[in-house]
Amino acid sequence: MGLILEARSKCYTLNSAVFCLDNGVHFSCLGGTRISCVGSVEIGEEGLFGSTTIIDSDVIPTGYMTLDSQWIEQHVRSIQIGSHLWAGTNAFILKGAHLGDECVLGAGAVAYDKTFPDRSLLMGNPARKIGSTR
Repeated sequence: MGLILEARSKCYTLNSAVFCLDNGVHFSCLGGTRISCVGSVEIGEEGLFGSTTIIDSDVIPTGYMTLDSQWIEQHVRSIQIGSHLWAGTNAFILKGAHLGDECVLGAGAVAYDKTFPDRSLLMGNPARKIGSTR
């Protein structure tokens, strides 16, 4: 089990960090990685996120928005990221994305509202499977 974030309008900006949890699970983020979580973001162990990777479970809320249950139901989707994921520079992992174990998300790729199986090689906007990592 990796990192699970559950929050209401929390934003984490990660600058060249390695996260190590109590059970030894860790993942690395290069400069500028941002995680925005209104619903749920689950990150498996030993992932690598390139610089300026964005992980966002919602439409970014502003101070003028009311985050009531109706808004959350309409706009928020959970994100699940498997273990050993590698996301290239400027990759986006957006609401509803479910990425299996050992996936590679290419630089600039945008994954959202879709489930990708283990060992998928993903490219493009929107992200599509173009091969396998094994």
